[in-house]
Amino acid sequence: MENPRAGIRKFIYGHYLTNGLRQSIGILLPPFIGIGVFDQPVMGMAAAFGALCVSVIDQPGPLQHRLNGMLGCALLGTLAALITGVATSWPALLLFAVLAQTFFFGMFSAFGRKGGLIGFACLLLMTLTMHASVTPTVAAWHALATLGGSLWYTAFSVTVSHLARLRDERQALAVALFATADYIRAKAPFYDAGLDLQSSYRSLIPAQSALAEQQQAARDLILREVSRIDRDNPDPRRVQLGNIFLDMVDLQETMLATYTDYDVLRRALGDADLMLFARDALVKLARELDNIGMAVGGGRPVNRSTSIKAELRALEYETVLLKRKDFPQASPEAWVVVVQILRRLRTAARLVERMRAHVRGAGSTELLLGTEGSLTPFISREAISLSRFTSNLKLSSPHLRYAIRLSLTVSAGLAFAWLLDHGARLLQLDFGGHGYWIVLTILVIMKPGFALSSQRNQRRLLGTIIGCALTAAVMAATQSPKALLAVMLVASILNNSFQPINYLVSAIFNTMLVLLSFHFLAPGSLMVVGERALDALVGSLLVWAFSYVLPHWENRSILSLARASVAANRRLLQVCRQPPPLPEGQARTPEPRNDVTWRLARRNAHTAFANFADAFYRMMAEPKSKRIATGYLNDLLVQNHMLAAQISSTMPLFRVVGPEDEQPAELRRLLDAMDESLRQAETLLVGTSAGPAPADAAPAPAPEFGPELLPPVAKALEPLAALSPPNPDDPAVPAFETAHLTHQLRQMMRTVQRVREDAYAVQASPGTTPAFSAQRAEPIIVPQG
Repeated sequence: MENPRAGIRKFIYGHYLTNGLRQSIGILLPPFIGIGVFDQPVMGMAAAFGALCVSVIDQPGPLQHRLNGMLGCALLGTLAALITGVATSWPALLLFAVLAQTFFFGMFSAFGRKGGLIGFACLLLMTLTMHASVTPTVAAWHALATLGGSLWYTAFSVTVSHLARLRDERQALAVALFATADYIRAKAPFYDAGLDLQSSYRSLIPAQSALAEQQQAARDLILREVSRIDRDNPDPRRVQLGNIFLDMVDLQETMLATYTDYDVLRRALGDADLMLFARDALVKLARELDNIGMAVGGGRPVNRSTSIKAELRALEYETVLLKRKDFPQASPEAWVVVVQILRRLRTAARLVERMRAHVRGAGSTELLLGTEGSLTPFISREAISLSRFTSNLKLSSPHLRYAIRLSLTVSAGLAFAWLLDHGARLLQLDFGGHGYWIVLTILVIMKPGFALSSQRNQRRLLGTIIGCALTAAVMAATQSPKALLAVMLVASILNNSFQPINYLVSAIFNTMLVLLSFHFLAPGSLMVVGERALDALVGSLLVWAFSYVLPHWENRSILSLARASVAANRRLLQVCRQPPPLPEGQARTPEPRNDVTWRLARRNAHTAFANFADAFYRMMAEPKSKRIATGYLNDLLVQNHMLAAQISSTMPLFRVVGPEDEQPAELRRLLDAMDESLRQAETLLVGTSAGPAPADAAPAPAPEFGPELLPPVAKALEPLAALSPPNPDDPAVPAFETAHLTHQLRQMMRTVQRVREDAYAVQASPGTTPAFSAQRAEPIIVPQG
């Protein structure tokens, strides 16, 4: 388990705290000036609301993209504030304006993550503006103040980011290094025979998904700058970050390639010392990556180093003992796995040592990857076009369904608030306005996906209750404006810092921030805090009820994501079997590839797998009646993970085999059969859960390939093994051994067959329960509960 102190240091050295500080200063400086200098709390808070709107879109990323997003958000948010402010004088017009904007900005989810954030920011500003009724003239002044606050925040954030661009890149890379360490740490339990494989998989898959997301965030920042490096006069700091990033990705690839048949390994070795040494080596590697990440984020050398030399020596000694016991002859398959584990741990140790050297400034002064116009495909882009909006104006679109569902929920919230206020007046109770807080709760909780809305619903409600209690305690302790502003500053920093990593904590401080903000606009008693908790409960219940209205269940899209994952692995296999030709006279040794084609295919495979895994876990959080083929899809998820690992493990060996036209016909025949099976799996994974595939979509007969094809392949590759130079780590054996390639091919054959079988089972009967035979048993990673 990770040391809590290390977790705090990672939080500080990552970009979360820095972004929280930048956003909070940009948001709260206008009200500080408005209240402290001009004694204009209303205008100061209007400017703060504008800054708050823009801060929502101010996420880590390329500076130009952030500037474009913030400017667009400022203009749209100001327009939303003006429309809402003018409409507050007429209740019917206000209702129409709120519902129309809710639908319009709800459709912004069609533009992707950034578009969804812009839409939410505008709706947030709309909700904060509808709090009080004002005249059109006052509404115009408030909108002007909102625009001023938005532009102020944009200028402030862009200026700070421009001055600290290198720091932002360092911190994004540090967060990716922390995610890589978490991934390696999640692999360690597989080598502990006393731990359950199922729970180990349940920890590994989310860690790999999180790693893919953080690596892409770092890739967008670092590779964009790397591509602009002047090759005649390169910036050594940018080269340093680029090389650390490339080594980090290669380290993840090495760790992925250490996938083995853990059942075979555990049966052969049990709790042998070799297994424990491998586990300890992974734990130490993860710890050292954390140290490197904190050094990168802090812009300093690595203070302490953690080496796995002792574990490697112990592993080498254990392999010698196994040889003496004739283990290679008794368990040849397990022996190949043991050798591969040792070799890949050596490779991982070298990569970590090289990263440590880069941090010290002692690494290579040249980029480890060419930049001749080749890095653009690695950088993610989100295009915003009118066609994406109009093409989703159909009931089958999840974005239209979300916009309608959100509008209906908001209308129900406003209706309930009107009834509550009307009843309070009849009973002569002093209740404040409830509509804006109920709507705010709805907008914050309700998301396009059912699972995410349910998760946020619980955490938001609990966070609101705790936040209301803390706010009541603060207001009971002091009514000093300066003290309350100081509390607002702390709440804002913690809200913005924790929002990406802990929604419950963020909800607590967000509640405090908004309650204190409205206290400056309309000072009230502590009773108001209790009313806000009641409003949050009402909004939470409405979100729960309307989540079942026009929902978009994951079973509608999960097959296409599964298909994309299979297709990405198929492409990875195609690239793997086509290594670039070696320069004349260079020895054929099994070394990792460094070309852009392989790196891009690998990135795409990891991204597609992460999307599939995320969708699967979301589906498992939905009602049981809405899940389809959970057993088959679960197995397909496992097999895709295994296949990517096996292909990555095979990749260095194909550098020895050579380009496709030089490969033996027996090997090409086997690889063609695998490719055809994966193509058929792609074809099968088409459509939705509406029912089985039509009869005319029946798959072609599966290509015939099995273990009998491996001996001819091994025989054809023997000349290459005879010419192979000695292994640099173990001169007694050749660098290329036929047994290693045939072992990987055997594993790939089994996995490819399973992928096709799972795809056929899913499409043939999406709602059935799997009944795999004992021979097909595999660790299950379905989440508990």
